Amino acid sequence: MVEVKEIILVYYELRDLFFLFTLGGLTGVILSNASLDVALHDTYYVVAHFHYVLRMGIVFAIFGGFIFWFPLFAGCKYNDKIGKAHFYTTFIGVNVTFFPQHFLGLAGMPRRYSDYSDVFYGWNLVSRLGSTIRAFGVILFLYGIIYSLIVKETVIFNDYIENRLELLNEVPISAHSIINPVKLILPSKIN
Repeated sequence: MVEVKEIILVYYELRDLFFLFTLGGLTGVILSNASLDVALHDTYYVVAHFHYVLRMGIVFAIFGGFIFWFPLFAGCKYNDKIGKAHFYTTFIGVNVTFFPQHFLGLAGMPRRYSDYSDVFYGWNLVSRLGSTIRAFGVILFLYGIIYSLIVKETVIFNDYIENRLELLNEVPISAHSIINPVKLILPSKIN
């Protein structure tokens, strides 16, 4: 395990994953109604539902895993302040991007159109603003990686390292660097 601040950053990412997955699941309950599904089929409501459940849930899980394992493969810790700024920027950007798309879908805006009616301009503008915020969040994430690799903040491990095989070695891990070979105990040899 790494420093407590890193665990808190991973907790933020996982908390956001569950929030987005739950919100997307609630929109899925609406889409499970056959008559509403027919009315909302091929609208931006389905796009927003898909992105909340699948895309953003997976992306935040990847961010959380990356922040958790970054000290192990980089040899330095991910900057805490940049990590929190990345989290909040991305969280706000994702919600400002995809939540208005529910309203666009309910208003009947179809998917896969290169142009749309002026009626949908307001919510599309809000969604575009959210996409810009989200892009800034990705830039913050990349900046955090570069900053952490340049500054090289020391990794502080907790006391319970002995039960984590990957943390028993030097950081960053070099190839073929297991200190002691792992002994496998098969169930037939336990007695």
